[in-house]
Amino acid sequence: MERTARFLAIPGEIILKLVTPHETTEKEYAMEEHEQTLLRWLRAHGPDDWHQVAIDWNWDAGLDILAWIAEQPECDRATAQYLILNGGPDAFRGIADREELMARQPYNAEPFDLLFPTIKRWHEGFYTRSRIATYEPKQLVRLERIYRLGVDKEEIMPWKLDASVFQVLRGREFSYRYTEGWPPEVEADLRARGINY
Repeated sequence: MERTARFLAIPGEIILKLVTPHETTEKEYAMEEHEQTLLRWLRAHGPDDWHQVAIDWNWDAGLDILAWIAEQPECDRATAQYLILNGGPDAFRGIADREELMARQPYNAEPFDLLFPTIKRWHEGFYTRSRIATYEPKQLVRLERIYRLGVDKEEIMPWKLDASVFQVLRGREFSYRYTEGWPPEVEADLRARGINY
C-alpha cells in the first residue's frame, strides 16, 4: 500500500509523518464520534501511546479500541501480553469455542472476541516489536498459577497459552498515565466540541 505524508502540529514544532492511507471498516462506521476521534489519534501516534491507552483503558467502555490496537503489526509484545492476561483467559474455563460461549455466556462475547485472535496472533509470532517492559511483572506469577490450575485439572479451554505469555518482558517503563485510557489531547478536543465520552 502506498504511503502518504501527513503533517502533525505539536506546539512549537511540526512533524512530518508517513502514514498508510486507511480504508474505513464497517466496525469503525459503527463507532461513536468519541471513539472515532480516539482512533484518529491512535493512527497518528505509535506503539508506545497505544500501550499506554491499552493499560489505562476502562474495559467497561467497550473493547473496539483495544481490538484495533491488538490488530496492528507494530503492537508491542508487552501490550499484547497485557491484553491477553488482563482479559481473563481463565474466565473461559469449560468453554470449548465461541458457539458454546454464546449458548452459556453471551455477555462475554466481546472479551472473547478480543482474546481469541490476540492469543492466536501471539502464538503465530505476529507480535515482533518488543521495546516495552511488562506492566506489573509481579502479577505474572499469580496469573500463570491461576491459568495452570485449570490446565492441571484438564478443564476445557478455547485456547492454550504457552509459557512465553507469562515471561517478563524487558524494555521501557512509562511514568505517565491516561485517565481511563483517554490521552489529554483527545479529551480536550472532545470537550471543545461538546462531545461526551
